[in-house]
Amino acid sequence: MSRSCVVMTFHRERTLGQWSLFGFERMRSHAELFGHEVQLLAVLDHADPFTLRMVREHPVLRPTDRVIEASLGDPGLARNLGVSEADGELIGILDGDDYCSANWITEASSALAAQSGEVVVHTDYLLTFGESWEFSRQSDQLTGKGGAETCFKHHLWASTVFASRELFLRCPYREANMARTGFGYEDWDWSLATLAAGARHTTAPQTALFYRRKPAGSRQSAGLRQQVVVRPGPFFADGFWR
Repeated sequence: MSRSCVVMTFHRERTLGQWSLFGFERMRSHAELFGHEVQLLAVLDHADPFTLRMVREHPVLRPTDRVIEASLGDPGLARNLGVSEADGELIGILDGDDYCSANWITEASSALAAQSGEVVVHTDYLLTFGESWEFSRQSDQLTGKGGAETCFKHHLWASTVFASRELFLRCPYREANMARTGFGYEDWDWSLATLAAGARHTTAPQTALFYRRKPAGSRQSAGLRQQVVVRPGPFFADGFWR
């Protein structure tokens, strides 16, 4: 039996978080049918009282799950906190207002087990809803799609990922305090760091992420307005490309 943990970060999702937690329980129930043990670790970073109460009192919580309150003010740092406290050798990252198909944990675990090298697993399909509606498939480097050189200019993957706990500890998310530093896109930065560390990015067949596109006041929109850039790192070093 494999043990995995899904780290879900919450801020001010309110009722949206309720449905995401029900979505997580669908994934957990599906995974348990195939012998996987799954823990939920919810990180409440500067959460408003409504979201805090909703998560702490949610019916899907089990005695083995954990809810951690924090005042970090940064999505990447909140994920790092969750990873450090997680009980499992495999870690999934999911935002508190997104959803995945019921087979996500099951198929992502299988995809990791099938590879001898270090891999990061994404969903096969990406369905964006909310402020805009889009449908696409994510790049799979194991099939030759999404070369590292493409990542200089584009981020090929959404924030929901599945990987070994060891890789998350070796490549933690870096702070992206846009207003103070001018750097942003913590998910893109993390993808570049894992590539530089030798990991490849793949997809789990027939899985989907339902990604909520937030309105103009969202963090992503703020980053576009401020014209933030990705932090320098090992991916941009000459040694990585020799």
